Amino acid sequence: MEQQDNSIYLSKIREGGTPLNFETFCLNELMDEMKIYTEQELQKYGRSNVKIEIFKDYIKERNWVHTDRKCLRQILTILLDNAVKHTTIGYILFDYQLPLFSPVRNNVSFFVDDTGTGIFNETDTNMSIAKGLVELLGGELEVRPEGEAGTAVSFNITCTPFDLPKN
Repeated sequence: MEQQDNSIYLSKIREGGTPLNFETFCLNELMDEMKIYTEQELQKYGRSNVKIEIFKDYIKERNWVHTDRKCLRQILTILLDNAVKHTTIGYILFDYQLPLFSPVRNNVSFFVDDTGTGIFNETDTNMSIAKGLVELLGGELEVRPEGEAGTAVSFNITCTPFDLPKN
């Protein structure tokens, strides 16, 4: 989505015109989809030397969650687009972490790290949109510029992870 489309999407949700649509889906599949999307964006920018990785340290092959998939995908798209635009060498690493051993299992944490130029401005429209979408999902977004080493962005959302019964 373009910046203007992102703004319209967030505005519609905030105004109640587009309600959040909670659904159950496999988080690992969404992450794989985002990896393919990011690889295509890197190719479009001619950045085949940038490595894209999902830190796949999953205990299970399929982690199911219940949240607004479209909204979560939009947050990841904004963050990964920014990483692609500002990373000319090195890597982009992203993933999530379930609160497996926490007594409160209603937050899922995500991160996007890169070795880009670290240009991540809180006043950037897309960054504001990502932050707004994260807040709509009951979470917080944190940006940590790593100087010349890139940028680390993390966010968490209120999201119920669970196991689907096996058929």
